[in-house]
Amino acid sequence: MQADLHSTKYGKSQNELIDAILEQEPDIILIPGDMVDEERDPAPAFTLMKQLVRIAPVFMVTGNHEYYGGRAEDIIREVESFGIKVLFGDCATFTKNGEKIAVYGIEDKYGAKEDWYRQKSDVLESIDKKRLSVLISHRPDLVDDYNEIAADVTVCGHAHGGQVIIPGILNGLFAPHQGFLPQYAGGR
Repeated sequence: MQADLHSTKYGKSQNELIDAILEQEPDIILIPGDMVDEERDPAPAFTLMKQLVRIAPVFMVTGNHEYYGGRAEDIIREVESFGIKVLFGDCATFTKNGEKIAVYGIEDKYGAKEDWYRQKSDVLESIDKKRLSVLISHRPDLVDDYNEIAADVTVCGHAHGGQVIIPGILNGLFAPHQGFLPQYAGGR
């Protein structure tokens, strides 16, 4: 998973981040939004995403920062031109060891606004309980909504890993929309 890059650079041509990702040997790469930042040049995020599709299939949903600044449609078009599947309440599949795995996505509630409920409903109605399912969405604080969908795995960003973490002791000191001592920041 790669989330909340906010157009940050990680070495020349994103090589530090690409090397770390390659070490993990991912089967898929999931992006739950905020790869770009409205106050920064999107080029570092685009540089990374162009390289990610060479490593594994990449699935993405938008975060709130794709919408800030009013450039979401342009950003989505650009990202899709790299071969990344951007999900809006729909499903994409990929095959691993002969098994089809379903990846569902619901974009960030900020950007989707009223459409967010339609996207959630579309996923809820279409989820295939006979197949391994992964749900990507941006905000972990909407976990009760995601639990209704009952995907096998749900992946979110937005919490920035909890802003301040003490490994083994503190999952996160603060996270956006969760405040201090967030319940959903470090994953499990």
